[in-house]
Amino acid sequence: YNRGQAAACDIFIEAIFDSKIIPSQNLGDLAPGQSCRHRLKTTVSTDYLQAIIPLRINYKDRQMYFFSMVSYAQVKFNPEEKTSIAGEIKPATISRNQNISIKLRSLDNRSHKVSLQMVTPAELLILSPHQEILVPKKGDVEITLRLKNRSALPGSDYLLIGIISEKKHNGIYQHAISGRVQI
Repeated sequence: YNRGQAAACDIFIEAIFDSKIIPSQNLGDLAPGQSCRHRLKTTVSTDYLQAIIPLRINYKDRQMYFFSMVSYAQVKFNPEEKTSIAGEIKPATISRNQNISIKLRSLDNRSHKVSLQMVTPAELLILSPHQEILVPKKGDVEITLRLKNRSALPGSDYLLIGIISEKKHNGIYQHAISGRVQI
């Protein structure tokens, strides 16, 4: 759905899953207030209890300036399974390069070794997007990541997504956290 005041041109979507990029064809232009649907196909391993598939939506304005945004699709294979970790990406304001903070919390009496994969719009770059983190039982851990502004315009607002993966006794459980960054 185009919530902006101008057309989004030359739209294409990339799904990013298991180190593969699944691109769409060019979806054309989308006028303000219009929406469109598109399907991308991929195979998800049966090892997942819940999988998060990040999406990057790329488009241009009428002057052919490139923009992007991120979102995700959630695929549940075991609806009874719940996460053991809560998390938040703290809001930040950046100009060129800035640290961002991510806080993870154990929701039970166990420590958890988790993987965090950060997904950003193309205009931004996390210098170390993949982290292995030990979250203490009944405790919090806060990590700091370096965010680089590659081409984001001042006044812009971007969503960042973190995908937390945890190996459980019966498979891999993923869930997403998100936070906003203002330029």
